[in-house]
This record gives sequence, structure tokens and C-alpha cells, in this order.
Amino acid sequence: MVNERAAQIAGHLAPNGLLAGQVAIITGSGQGIGAEAAHLFAREGARVVVQDIDGAKAQGVVERIKQAGGTAIAVTGDMLDAKHIDELVKKAAEFGGGKIHIIVNNAGFTWDGVIHKVSDQISQPGRRLTAKDEAA
Repeated sequence: MVNERAAQIAGHLAPNGLLAGQVAIITGSGQGIGAEAAHLFAREGARVVVQDIDGAKAQGVVERIKQAGGTAIAVTGDMLDAKHIDELVKKAAEFGGGKIHIIVNNAGFTWDGVIHKVSDQISQPGRRLTAKDEAA
């Protein structure tokens, strides 16, 4: 009974979801936390741009979102490639009727290992992906 009442109240507060009408880019959303964020945003009414380096995984997330009644597209590419970022923004803006409201910078990667034994050569791409590298 409590769950039913909570659902009823939530329906009155945001009947189409808290993110209804919003367009969200979620990078690295082909799996893991990014995929779950994409599903959550879609359930809350956002139009989701699923970005990932793995096209099959990105498309799988899009299909599951659509099966659940949401709206999403996949844009595949490497977030370290400036041309891909331009393409991502262009496709997201087209998908959103000229607007992008939310960007979740989730893309990233790691190599397993003890942090003090990870070389700069191995860790450099991860740092470039998550923060501007002044040396580049």
C-alpha cells in the first residue's frame, strides 16, 4: 500500500519523469555505471545519447532502453579523438532538436595493477580522457 501511494504521488509530481524533455549525452555508457545511468535517465524521460567506443555494446543499451519505452541513439567512437567529439555533439544536437541539456562524462578505463607500479605511459591516456593535459 505504501509503494502504491508513493508511485501515485511521484506520478503527480513528475508524470513524465524528472528529466522529461531533456537530452543527455552519457559517455562510456555501453556497460557498467554508464549503461545504468543511461537506463535511469531514460526511465526519467530523457532522450539519451549512448556514447561508447564499442558500437555493439552501445547499440545493446539503446535497444534495451527502447524496449522499456525510452528514446535513445548510439554514437560510437573514441573520446580521445577530437573529430569524434565534434560528431558526437552534432548528432546529439540533431537528436535533441538543437539542444543538449546534460552531459555525463563517464568514459574512462584502467589497467589492473598497484598504483605505484603503473607507468606514466600506461596511465597517460586515462589522464587525458578525464582532465585537460597541459603538456599535450
